[in-house]
Amino acid sequence: MKIAGIIAEYNPFHRGHEYHIRKTKELTGADRIVVVMSGDYVQRGECALLPKHLRAKAALSGGADLVLELPVYYSLSSAEDFARGAVALLNSLGCVDHLSFGCDDADMDALERAAEMLSKETPAFKRTLRDLQRTGLSFPLAREKAFATHYDPGLAPLLKKPNNILAIEYLKALRFFKSSITPTAVLRRFAGHDSTGISEGHASALLIRKMIKDSGRVAAIHELIPEYSYKVLKNAPGFLFPDDFSLLIHCRLMDKSQNGFEDIHAIPRHLSRHIMKSINDYISFDNYCDIIKSKNIAHSAISRGLMSLALDLKESKIKKCISQNYIGYINILGFRKESSDLLSEIKNYCSLPIIAKPSRAQAVLEEPFSSAFADDLRCSGIYGAHLLRKTGSPCRNPLTISPVIV
Repeated sequence: MKIAGIIAEYNPFHRGHEYHIRKTKELTGADRIVVVMSGDYVQRGECALLPKHLRAKAALSGGADLVLELPVYYSLSSAEDFARGAVALLNSLGCVDHLSFGCDDADMDALERAAEMLSKETPAFKRTLRDLQRTGLSFPLAREKAFATHYDPGLAPLLKKPNNILAIEYLKALRFFKSSITPTAVLRRFAGHDSTGISEGHASALLIRKMIKDSGRVAAIHELIPEYSYKVLKNAPGFLFPDDFSLLIHCRLMDKSQNGFEDIHAIPRHLSRHIMKSINDYISFDNYCDIIKSKNIAHSAISRGLMSLALDLKESKIKKCISQNYIGYINILGFRKESSDLLSEIKNYCSLPIIAKPSRAQAVLEEPFSSAFADDLRCSGIYGAHLLRKTGSPCRNPLTISPVIV
């Protein structure tokens, strides 16, 4: 059995995602597709539009065979730790042959060379990167310029594009774990990562979310997503957006305003200082991100910090998991009935606890991963509570939710 892995968020699942799965099977000859998917919170520092099990259902209908949850510790992290957490999870399965990812330039040799260089950052490179950030440049732009100065100016443009940046982080993560998984690049077609336009019936997830938010109607995006994904959206109890967490974040800000925020994940010292200076200007999540945003602090970095604050994610707990190879359990969100052989294959090779019933997890998990899984459940509960508050939809206990079977 040949198995390909995909790292995704499917927020929501659209035609580009369907194309990626289909192309992955074509390029790799994979019999089965394993998806590592962010749970209820995504890498740009926001709540997901839909709960994780509904997004998993759409993915399974779209060609995935098994959907596993990326722990919240990594789904709300920088691109590097997001990639490392997801690659560590795929690597721990012991039977994944390929990692497929979308990119803006499908030149694997160029991406590999860039990844190799960035895996061995020299002291001079780090100094230049730090100095450029001090001048007010954002991390991505500072890194691109430092790369051009110290490594290869011809490859530096790769670092301008979001899909390439993640692709390079995946390649770095494969090197970091000395993984035998073979990378496969799929050229992104149609709408770009954060495109605000529609191309040949395709739209980015960002535009789709915006259209739903602006219109308040799922029908507005009916022609932009596969029918099975549209049905998931149509039957969903409602949708969550970052501003729905505004009150919780405001309470957290007031609660910790005297002591600072450096113990919270994704809030380094300089961001904590910016938050402290402008805390009295808080109105809402999105508005506050705009207030704090500066040349050297990106909107996504701020939103990751604020969402981590809302969820009370402690940096010290995350570092303990990172120090123990990132991943200590496999949480199943859903699978296809006819793909049960894939689960059997994973059980033959994977030494980590495989969780299908969350209520039984604590009996088999040890620290620091028992606390990590407890945080996954707690954060899902917070998501459900906000959905209940907004829509009146019953809030299910995360301990009792079973994997989706399609």
